[in-house]
Amino acid sequence: MSRNLLDHRAAGVLLHLISLPNEAGIGDMGPCAYEFVDFLVRARQRFWQILPLNPTLRESSHNAYSNTSAYAGNPLLISIEALVDDGLLTSSDLSPAPAGTDGLIDYDAVSTHKLTMLTRAWQRFESHGALEALTEFEQQHAHWLPDFALFAALREQMPGRRWSDWPEPLRDRHPDAIEEARSSLAPQIRREVFIQWLFYRQWQKLKRYANDQGLAILGDIPIYVDLESAEVWTSPDCFLLDEHRKPQFISGAPPDAFSADGQVWEHPCFHWGRLRDRGFDWWLQRIDHNLRLFDLTRIDHFRGFAAYWEIPAAVGHASAGKWVPAPGHELFEAVRERHPDMPFFAEDLGVITDDVHALKHQFSLPGMYVLMFAFSDDLTHNAYLPHNHAEHGVVYTGTHDTNTARGWFEDDANDHERSQFGHYIWRGVTNESAARDMVELAMRSRANTAIIPLQDWLDLGTEARVNRPYNKIGNYRWRLVDGHITDALADHIAEWTAATGRCG
Repeated sequence: MSRNLLDHRAAGVLLHLISLPNEAGIGDMGPCAYEFVDFLVRARQRFWQILPLNPTLRESSHNAYSNTSAYAGNPLLISIEALVDDGLLTSSDLSPAPAGTDGLIDYDAVSTHKLTMLTRAWQRFESHGALEALTEFEQQHAHWLPDFALFAALREQMPGRRWSDWPEPLRDRHPDAIEEARSSLAPQIRREVFIQWLFYRQWQKLKRYANDQGLAILGDIPIYVDLESAEVWTSPDCFLLDEHRKPQFISGAPPDAFSADGQVWEHPCFHWGRLRDRGFDWWLQRIDHNLRLFDLTRIDHFRGFAAYWEIPAAVGHASAGKWVPAPGHELFEAVRERHPDMPFFAEDLGVITDDVHALKHQFSLPGMYVLMFAFSDDLTHNAYLPHNHAEHGVVYTGTHDTNTARGWFEDDANDHERSQFGHYIWRGVTNESAARDMVELAMRSRANTAIIPLQDWLDLGTEARVNRPYNKIGNYRWRLVDGHITDALADHIAEWTAATGRCG
């Protein structure tokens, strides 16, 4: 599949895997995911948009955009039910999964439960001597998997310590120390390879099931990687680090609609000069990998490829940052040489300046229109208003970073925005109608592609918000409950999809 998927009028739903309802305590790649694919097909949707699938960090409250690897899959998304079906576990192996609290994910309980089950599956797999499958898998992913597996094993051996605080020979990857670690931690490394093998088997099967029914998967490639990731450990020269492997500058954003004080994301900033000297190989491998995982990829924080907000790590306040140019033109020229169809679209939100527009237009990348941003200015020129949307674009009511449509109207919008919303649709908007009215605007937009968070089809409020970018705790915990996903809802979505000419 390629970006021409966005050239035809169609619709999709945004819902991350973790939010699917099941009895495992967290949504995963098991039966709940297949049932959701069936739901989307019945609803006549063309796209299922998800968030990054990489392993998350407890230290970052399992933020989907802070990962221990840009390549590895998140073990929490592996279905334990599917392992029983595969014969790697038996029903008697299973212990009750954590239920969570009020439908929210209890990450500590879920992590303990899944790791116990995955270790048990590994022991059975290892006892059967079927290791040749792992060897083949490791060879297929040789550019990242051996280093990630070693990194994960070392983190397990030294819990609570950042890799930059490891003994210097391991921190700086002295060959003798690395060889010794590979030898002494061989059993743990093989288990990590096994877990990744499980993840990729389950993901490929799920994606094939979706594609066979005409459903495309929209993935997401975060612009940054976490300091506590295998990629920073293995390629420190690609980042602005000091001699002790600590960040000199960290990522963030200036004050904007999300935060009056700006945001500090704490990822290490790239050393773009060295990335350029390497022919952008670090980025090209990462993009290649994502295009094997997904049918289309959203480029997170696209404006950071034109210029990024660089914050001195020693200060740590967003207000101390500055804009620094990035060689996005050169990078995407290299990407286009490998992928002439450029199967991406740009998350061009935030402080968007002329250089960002120029970069997007040079490579004909579709951008995003978020309707919650449409009513703060006049009702003529705001780019987010539906009458200003280009066909070559993707419209949303909101994203994983915003409130739900109802929550925005009830809790976030000011009187001026509520009034403008009503003026624009020529009728009064209420708490009860806000989500329906905004979904209608998105579906009727001139933009070819409309992506609606499932929460807005369900008319859920702030309680169903996924992430608050200005708040570092309590995010990425919301889940659907039984009874949310119904045939009646699918038929309702299908009716709207057909009525607005979005059946693909």
